[in-house]
Amino acid sequence: MITGYRPRILSQLQQTIAPLKAERVLDFGSGDGYFASHISNLPGIRQVTPVDVVERKQSLLKPILYDGHR
Repeated sequence: MITGYRPRILSQLQQTIAPLKAERVLDFGSGDGYFASHISNLPGIRQVTPVDVVERKQSLLKPILYDGHR
């Protein structure tokens, strides 16, 4: 089922991040990497670090795996 959830959340993230003039973004709980991959295309963003507890087979970006101890 395709919904407007992801585009709506992405728009909100873009509006939140843009005024910060951030160069680096941490996507903790990155899931399949959808948001991290799109945020990396924002003007001025040089680095997006996706982090999750598992790597999904069809991830758009390879996350750094967090095991709860680091």
